[in-house]
Amino acid sequence: MSDFKLNLEGLREVMKSPGIQQKLQEEGNKVAGIASASAPGYATDLHIAPYTAVCTVYPSDKTAGLDNYLHNTLLRATQAAGLDFTTHPKR
Repeated sequence: MSDFKLNLEGLREVMKSPGIQQKLQEEGNKVAGIASASAPGYATDLHIAPYTAVCTVYPSDKTAGLDNYLHNTLLRATQAAGLDFTTHPKR
């Protein structure tokens, strides 16, 4: 096998790039739009973390917070948007 060394600084630069930020914002807006069909009041926040860009979708008022609590609206909206993820590795 050949030696392989990952360029972490380059990877971090790519993960914080404007193209990645734009794609994250688009996907976040899609999830917030789907969730807002259930109850208005879902918003997005895009920020740059130390190693990557992050887009957060959250309930911005009490009505949306209660809706998300009772119906798992953000999880369902994420799945409806085609963004599937797991919080625990499959065993």
